[in-house]
Amino acid sequence: MDIRLLGEGDMPMAAALWKHAFNDSDRFIGWYLENKAQSSLGMFDGGRLISALHIVPYTIMIQGRQMPTAFITGAATLKEHRGRGYMRRLLYEALALLKSRGVLITHLYPFKHSFYEKLGWAAFSYVARQTVTEAYCRRGADVIETRDTFLLSALYDKMMRGYEGYIIRGEREWRLRTEELAIDGGRTAVLIKDGAASAYMLFYGENGKADIIETVYEDEEDIAALLGYILGQGFESAEYFIPYNGKEKFGMARLVDAQGLLRTLGAERLLEKTSVKDDFAEWNNVGAGGGGFVDAASLAAYIHMGTDLKTAESLGYYFKQKSTCIFETY
Repeated sequence: MDIRLLGEGDMPMAAALWKHAFNDSDRFIGWYLENKAQSSLGMFDGGRLISALHIVPYTIMIQGRQMPTAFITGAATLKEHRGRGYMRRLLYEALALLKSRGVLITHLYPFKHSFYEKLGWAAFSYVARQTVTEAYCRRGADVIETRDTFLLSALYDKMMRGYEGYIIRGEREWRLRTEELAIDGGRTAVLIKDGAASAYMLFYGENGKADIIETVYEDEEDIAALLGYILGQGFESAEYFIPYNGKEKFGMARLVDAQGLLRTLGAERLLEKTSVKDDFAEWNNVGAGGGGFVDAASLAAYIHMGTDLKTAESLGYYFKQKSTCIFETY
């Protein structure tokens, strides 16, 4: 088996593998591979691409700091080659590649959380998900549909002030977000209350159901108004989610370079008394170990969400408890 970065000539095989695994539209796959994936890593067998993943750069908020991250997406293996550990090996090579590039942490949204938990990833964000069949608009409130990123970004930035673990969205990120939504007919509903935008939902609709992929709000009562509008567009039901600590697992994080990350976060002194234990990416086994061990997955979660451990020089000393939120899945 040969593992290497994909070149332009490999993209038709990459698109076919994505289609094979996820059955997204050809238009979406082509756009994604051309516009969003910064680089792609693949495993070949006799010139045939049998497993691949893609890497998207983002900036994420961690403990009040903006940190570069690499989002791993589209991880897939041909059905006839699954169950042989190929994706495990590809993910290992991806982590090694990211470390060589100076990336300290990586994120993803999994097809199955338990698969990635075995490899040192940890859930750092949680959501409450609900499906509704009826809702009512509020009096004195209107809903418009728009892709005005200036309006959307103001609402997003305002909500995110109360959270950690979210993606920092500049002009590039908003352009990609709205283009991605539009490719398969996604729509944006914005609530106008007292003459000002107060909440929005990004959603797709198919077979009588609205799939809401992002709900941004300040007042939870505004959610019902948006749901009322969306259901009024001819949908029988609508599913949405909002951040909710401790509920359903959502986004996941993993250490790429434990020592480098702790140094950047001003917490490298932890390693004087504690060691990091990483059974997958062995270069992360660092620290003195005199005060005990912390496994890589737990440390990734603590770095995002904090902990209530308050002993001197403990994790809680450096990582304060935070509420987390992330909407990106690709």
